[in-house]
Amino acid sequence: MQFTSPPEPPFTKEDAVTFATSGKGTMTEKFPEDIGTKEDYIEGYHVTRETNAKEISEEIYQVTFVEHWEKGDETGTYSFSFQVEKGSLMRDGEQGEALPYY
Repeated sequence: MQFTSPPEPPFTKEDAVTFATSGKGTMTEKFPEDIGTKEDYIEGYHVTRETNAKEISEEIYQVTFVEHWEKGDETGTYSFSFQVEKGSLMRDGEQGEALPYY
């Protein structure tokens, strides 16, 4: 008699976001833990944080975190991303301006 394991379920973009946001005390902890946005006010700045993901290869995703702020005429955006596959996360880049409230 031979036993076989059932096939593993596919690794989805939702799984990738969960993996990318699972750490505590990391740069992603203030972002939504699911795909979507959330708003906050920090030192008078209206801050919007967005978590998004897209498939770049079979079961490999780019998970992007975008932070946009505004206060009067002052606005800015900072983003960073990770390439995520099952069990692996690699920094994929960053761009934008320094956050004025940290």
